[in-house]
This record gives sequence, structure tokens and C-alpha cells, in this order.
Amino acid sequence: MLARRSTSRFFSTQHLGAALVATALVAVAPHGVAAQWELGPQVQYNNVLGGTWAVGARVNYQAARTFQIQATGDYYFADCGSVGDCSLWDFQLNGIFFLTRQQAYEPYLGAGLSIQPFDLSGAINDSGTATGPVVFIGSTLGFWGRTQPFVEGKWLFKGKDLSTQFAIEFGFIVELGARR
Repeated sequence: MLARRSTSRFFSTQHLGAALVATALVAVAPHGVAAQWELGPQVQYNNVLGGTWAVGARVNYQAARTFQIQATGDYYFADCGSVGDCSLWDFQLNGIFFLTRQQAYEPYLGAGLSIQPFDLSGAINDSGTATGPVVFIGSTLGFWGRTQPFVEGKWLFKGKDLSTQFAIEFGFIVELGARR
């Protein structure tokens, strides 16, 4: 379940945590390779709240041949049942390491930080932000040219007890600018 966090604390600690993760990702990224931007839509099925679909988008920054920095955002179509109205978002900042590039399949591993603001109106009347690490494994299909489908499995760890969410995510990305 989602861990409750006050919104005032979110602005002091979670933004600092996200800034530190972003700085670390940029610091460890190899330099000297032409940068590449990619973006695209994604769909996700997550075991949160008994099974929920989400839609969102991702932006990838190709910092090196085998390393990307990724930002994602998803909105969950949550069925909160007796809880009443609810809204749930997920924002992530991730680092992706490709095991191989320019192949039919381009497998990758990744890790980062997930921030989930939520609002449960109605019977529970609770809101806050759940944060935690995320790890994932996936693959793009490299033979589609500039438009590449992807699929990945993600594990998100939330709250003080690090309760686990599992998600299957798929979509496609489009390369912008010069080819890598």
C-alpha cells in the first residue's frame, strides 16, 4: 500500500533526493559521445490497488552509446472501490545501461527514483507522496529504425516498509535528431 507522507515534507526532502539522483546520473555518465534525445508514449499495468492500468510518457537522453538518463510520468486509472475518488501519479528519474546496441534486440538494465503523489478522497480522505527506488529490466527492438517498441518489467519499492509494486510497461520511443 502507499505510505503516507506530508506534502510540506515532500518539498524539502523528495526534491532534494531527486536532485541528488539526477546529479549522480549525470556524473557517472560517460562523456565524449554525441547526445541523443528520444521520447514516446507508454502503457503500464501495475499491481497497485489490486491491479491498475496507467498511461504516460518518457523522455530519454542518450548520454553515451550504452547509457541513457530517463524521465517518465504516468497517470493511473485506479479503481479505489469503497475508498471513493482517488488519483495516483508516478514520476521517475532513471539511469539505463544497455547490454548491447544496434542489434535486433537491445536489452537493458536500469535503476532510479520513483515519486508517487496520491490523493484518496472519500472514505479514507488521505493524500501524500510515496517515494522509493525502482529497478527494471527491458529491451527495445532495434530493427524498427527511429521508432523503437520497448517492453520492461519494473519493481518499485515504496514507503518505510519498502512494500513492492510490480509493473509491466510497454510502448515505443522515437529518436530525435542525428542517428546514434
